[in-house]
Amino acid sequence: MHLFKNEDVTKFMTQEDILIVNPIENVVTCSKETLIREAAQMMKARRVGSIIITNNENIPIGIVTDTDFARKVVADNISKTLPNSKIMSSPVYTIESNATISQYIIKMIKLKVKHLVVTEDGTAETPLVGIASEHDVLLMHGNDPAILVKRLLKSRNVKELAKIRNRADKLIVNYLRQEVSIEFITDIMTEINDALIHQAINFGVKRLEEEGVEKPDLKFCWLSLGSEGRGEQLLRTDQDNAIVYENSTEEEAPIAEAYFLKLGEYVVDTLVKCGFSLCNGEIMARNPKWTQPMSVWKSYFYKWITVSEPMALMHSSIFFDLRSGYGDSELAEELNRYILDYIDIDRSLF
Repeated sequence: MHLFKNEDVTKFMTQEDILIVNPIENVVTCSKETLIREAAQMMKARRVGSIIITNNENIPIGIVTDTDFARKVVADNISKTLPNSKIMSSPVYTIESNATISQYIIKMIKLKVKHLVVTEDGTAETPLVGIASEHDVLLMHGNDPAILVKRLLKSRNVKELAKIRNRADKLIVNYLRQEVSIEFITDIMTEINDALIHQAINFGVKRLEEEGVEKPDLKFCWLSLGSEGRGEQLLRTDQDNAIVYENSTEEEAPIAEAYFLKLGEYVVDTLVKCGFSLCNGEIMARNPKWTQPMSVWKSYFYKWITVSEPMALMHSSIFFDLRSGYGDSELAEELNRYILDYIDIDRSLF
């Protein structure tokens, strides 16, 4: 059951070479007091896959979809005589009315949702304007980057992972032929590459578990560096990555070092099998120098910022463009704050 009907295809148009989505405006709505059974009957009568719950001012406060009925009403045996506020998802994810297909797709991928509610100013504090589903947006767009991301995350082995990632290159060709903006293409490829890294690390963690390698009770973060760290990687170039993990006790240090270095080796090897070449300068998580606890990373950055030498400049150009690719993103944020704090101190000296 899909939100758009065949005649609604005409609601997608091209304006100045940008594909604009005109969402369905005749949305099925109800109040939070409406019974679950009644809401389901309204959806069935209108042949739609979702219903928006609004307040007296037509502000969207929740959404109920086919999936909610399947997972909550049927699977969890929730009574159909209860108000649908018991099964609605809230708050709703919103977008502005003049958003492009590119904006829809990126937002749906990032939020991992299948519906976006359109409001007057794109926030959940203004009245409802319409709704768009993932299926219909992707159908009109003609490509399925969101499906690729899902398949990457559900892949069962490295061979399957590589095969799915190869399909992403076809997306780039199609986008370029359609004269889609480079910014949109790089945003999509960043999401795809992040999904690839996510699953590669999952495979690595599972393999270490099977091998009986002791896992430290420490948070860690996979760092994407350089062009991938900036979210600008278009083609599969050489790798630039690293691992930062929490500072450990003296007793934990050897266990942490062995575990995260082995994990880095497995992930780097998986990325090679998926078409990403090795870095000639060995700036990869398989290199012991670049898989370190937070204290060591801070010492690296302090030296690169305060000591004037060619290697410091080279490392700065790569490592200062860092972001979290997997794991505890707070560790990456802590490093970024540390860098900015020291840059501010240096600026005050001039």
